[in-house]
Amino acid sequence: MKKITVEVCVDNFQSIVKASDAGADRLELCSALNAEGLTPTPGMVQFAKQKTNCSLQAMIRSRPGDFCYNEDEQEGMLFDFENLIPLGIDGIVIGALTQEGNIDIAFTKPFIALAKQHDLELTFHRAIDLTNNYFKTIQQLIDLGFTRILSSGQAKNIMEGIDGIAMAQREFGHKIQIMPGGGIKPENIISLVSQTKVEHIHCSASSKVTRVTGGGVFPAEALQLQVTSKQTLGQIIGELKNLKQKG
Repeated sequence: MKKITVEVCVDNFQSIVKASDAGADRLELCSALNAEGLTPTPGMVQFAKQKTNCSLQAMIRSRPGDFCYNEDEQEGMLFDFENLIPLGIDGIVIGALTQEGNIDIAFTKPFIALAKQHDLELTFHRAIDLTNNYFKTIQQLIDLGFTRILSSGQAKNIMEGIDGIAMAQREFGHKIQIMPGGGIKPENIISLVSQTKVEHIHCSASSKVTRVTGGGVFPAEALQLQVTSKQTLGQIIGELKNLKQKG
């Protein structure tokens, strides 16, 4: 059995250190994980490059909300991408859809071209879970040259979408990396990998931390940090190592 690559999504400096120390292979660098991830700051990317040996995948997403973007947003997101390249990212995470639920190919093509120009990886994020033809979309992403997809199998969590992930891996896993994400925990990781045969997984392995209270000035969630748990991530990685040893 091949080693399972573990990608961890992080949106703060503490999580970068904890994820790296626990043994993450790859980091999805974001801001605002509570909004499903936005573009990270240059300072965060630089810190991750200096402090870890992980592959660094930068989220390129300018705002929360849907994944339907206009030309102004495209221009701004391309600017962000161009300015993160010199900091040493290994790839980007992106996704754009039409209002009809298809890949917005016109929006996506400049990002693909820039990634190819700099030999960077391309991940299409969980916007794929909103598409109206899941398997047709995966084939389109293969044709467009994407490295991997991040998906919950079009379900609210990975265990509910496990059949879709298993089918995607079986049909397309030799052409594109199928990376499940959305609710991966130490207690379900063995079942997930055993049933789907995937070779990449994505998790946050995090919990919300409150160090100060709002005192009525701010809502409680505004002051929370979502911090990677070194213990939880270590348990996930440990379970995967045990599975590999068994066969």
